[in-house]
Amino acid sequence: MFRSPSKKISAVLVLTALITALSSCSPVSDQSGSTVSKSATNQIDSSDLSVSDATSSDTAVSSKNVSSGNSSSDSSAKPASGSLTDDWNLILVNLDHPLTEEQDDNLIDLKVAKVAKGKKFDKRAAQDLYDMFDAAKAAGHNLYSRSTYRTFGLQQTYYDAHVNKYMKQGMTRAEAEKKTEEYTARPKTSEHHTGLAIDITTDEWESAGKGLSIFFENTDACKWLKANAHKYGFILRYPKEKESITKIKYEPWHFRYVGVEHATKIYNQGICLEEYIDSLE
Repeated sequence: MFRSPSKKISAVLVLTALITALSSCSPVSDQSGSTVSKSATNQIDSSDLSVSDATSSDTAVSSKNVSSGNSSSDSSAKPASGSLTDDWNLILVNLDHPLTEEQDDNLIDLKVAKVAKGKKFDKRAAQDLYDMFDAAKAAGHNLYSRSTYRTFGLQQTYYDAHVNKYMKQGMTRAEAEKKTEEYTARPKTSEHHTGLAIDITTDEWESAGKGLSIFFENTDACKWLKANAHKYGFILRYPKEKESITKIKYEPWHFRYVGVEHATKIYNQGICLEEYIDSLE
């Protein structure tokens, strides 16, 4: 049967309109636009959370999702830093200089033979860390990596745990938060977010269940670290005499990588990171 050209044209137009309508429909997605799990890859380590009442730590300071892959993040966002230099190892993170995004681009799993299993650290500083642990061992000290990189989420967990502990002791929330922040940084203000900070004790100290305590300063291992860490690019981040500047109480276990050149200058001048960065501006 013969069909007129006008009917064929009409059929084509209807079909075209239908295809156009279907192609304009958007697939259903969650409201955040994110297609990745937000669960932290760093699991909570009870040894990180257990801090002696004699001290607690910037216990500091937080972990992130090592591979969040969240495409919804603002690519233009930059981490806040007190440094005017472009040196990645001089990034300053504290209450006045919070991070705006996770710092997980350069993380690697530290070798189990060298440090505790499952710990992550900045790959650019890892070899110096290994060298320091080896040198300490040669000197008779079995160093133990208690805590390294933390996500924002994990730091929040630590922070909340300490606040809740103090509130159960009868403190108000404001009092509990103030007490917590003597050692434990708020999320986004912790050095542990950088992947350049590490809490160090010893195998023997951990076996004795002593936790993070200022009494660690009396050990030969801590004395060795204070005298030699700068040779491997590390500094004692929160010195006893610099609490008014760092806003964190003395932590003889917390060391931060800044590179050999900077660490040596900081050590020789007897200053903290905040003071050193100020001197560069």
